[in-house]
Amino acid sequence: MALADRIRAAREQWVSAGGHEFLIRRPTDLQLSKFSVAPVSELVVSCVVGWKVPEHQLVAGGDAVVPVFDPEAFREWSGDHIEMLSELADKVKEIIEQHQEKKEALEKK
Repeated sequence: MALADRIRAAREQWVSAGGHEFLIRRPTDLQLSKFSVAPVSELVVSCVVGWKVPEHQLVAGGDAVVPVFDPEAFREWSGDHIEMLSELADKVKEIIEQHQEKKEALEKK
């Protein structure tokens, strides 16, 4: 695994929302600053980088197999699941706050 991939992976964690599991990648401080004027939903959608959602829950007639994560498909599907996006927004906010607290604690040392 390349160093950049390892750095990105260090910012990832699985969370549950809407009865499903999603892999969230915490945005970097730079990415977060770019989203300061964008809707929260855009930030949330950009942070989801994986899922454990069977295809049949994504599209009628789909299989029980979990498809490879597709950001465009997630954007389309999640647009009809506002409550789930709200739960994900709370999770992303928690992850960002935890990161900020860790940074502040390190700066005090």
